[in-house]
Parts: sequence; C-alpha cells; structure tokens
Amino acid sequence: MVASTSGYDDGYIRRGTVVSSVTELEGLLAQWVGDSERQTIGDVGSFGGKPWLKIEYQGGQCFHLNADTKRAAVLSFLKAAAEAGGADSLAWRVVANRGRTQQVNKVVYGDQEDRLKGWYGYTPTALSAPGPLL
Repeated sequence: MVASTSGYDDGYIRRGTVVSSVTELEGLLAQWVGDSERQTIGDVGSFGGKPWLKIEYQGGQCFHLNADTKRAAVLSFLKAAAEAGGADSLAWRVVANRGRTQQVNKVVYGDQEDRLKGWYGYTPTALSAPGPLL
C-alpha cells in the first residue's frame, strides 16, 4: 500500500508520492506501467533531475527517484525484482555518481556493477563511501 499521495497526474506518478519499502515501490511501479503510457515517471518539463517519488526504508532513511526515471528502466527493475523473488531480495547499493561531483549518492540495485541506464535514484545526502543501502 502506498504510504501517501498515491495516484497519477496526467499519467505520471503524482509528485511527492511516498512508499514505505522497496516492495511498495515495486507494486507502485508495476501499477504505473500497466496504467500509463508515459515514458518517464514524472513530468520532466524543462528539467528532469528533480526528486519525484520518495522511498522510505529502515528507520526513516530514504532515497528518491527523479522525475526523468525512464519507463524502460522501470521495466528492467520490475524484471530484476521478479527474477530475484521481489524487490526486497535485490542487492541495493549506493555508488558514486558519474556526474561532475562524483558524489556517493546514486542508488542502484542488483549484483551487476554497471550503472542502470535511465534509473535515477539518489540519496538526499552523499555518503562517505560506496556500500549497501538496505
């Protein structure tokens, strides 16, 4: 069950939606894929790199997905989650962002070391070193 502000705005996940686990994230994204034809989870407008969907986990910690997270990346996530037996069975990690700053704030899943194209998940603050998220 989505924790707050669930639903859609013009086929996008409503900005500010909060889920309380990666399992709820999996359910919300699966529902969105079935209900919407949009190519990103949020309205990108002139800048897509804005927090859109908040995922809470373990004692108030959180990360977010940006508005420009791509449908193809969501489909890849859902496939990986299904193959693992659920999103909570995936290896969630925080790695260095490939951007200018190289901040350790990019959230990835699975056991492959390569980045996930179109998956824009980030912690609200940078960590001191890469490592497990969950």
